[in-house]
Amino acid sequence: MATGTDSHNTLAEQVAEWIRRHRTGDPEALSELAACVSPWLYGIAASCGVARHSADDVVQGTLESVLAHLAKLRDAECGLAWMSVIARREAIRISREERRTRLVADLETLPIESDPADPERIAMQHLSRDALLRAIAQLPDRYRGLLSMLLLTDALDYATIASRLGIPIGSIGPSRQRGFRKVRELLVADRDWDDAYCA
Repeated sequence: MATGTDSHNTLAEQVAEWIRRHRTGDPEALSELAACVSPWLYGIAASCGVARHSADDVVQGTLESVLAHLAKLRDAECGLAWMSVIARREAIRISREERRTRLVADLETLPIESDPADPERIAMQHLSRDALLRAIAQLPDRYRGLLSMLLLTDALDYATIASRLGIPIGSIGPSRQRGFRKVRELLVADRDWDDAYCA
């Protein structure tokens, strides 16, 4: 039976071989590489403390980065190590975003004892809504239309949303999650949003 080290070496060798095949024009090499290396990338995401629902983003982001920069990799034998570094950086980035998002969510759920008509509270609510609207406005069309229907209109069922947007019902959930993740990233980068919680 192969040891953990042997398995690692075998995967590293396979990755190197797929990279070489890709460079010689094999059209199947990259899809085979992605399928085989994905469990390894999921393991890296888990070891970095990324939530299970975000591990897909780590794997996809890593594979996209690999595809975009594969031509810069000089030594195919270093392919697995290189991919592991990319995955770890992606996982750390997403883990930090998740922690910051949880902090903002925790702040939002803290009890506020002030008068509902308090001018400062009203100003904060408007500032948060403005930040949200700015973030939604920056989204690609496919996410902006969906999130606008979900957040800025009366509650609509998925069948109605799918009909209005001309998309399959099954794509609404995944698109909604990706859209919300992009909104969170934009909110984190929005200085007005930061100032609202740091003032």
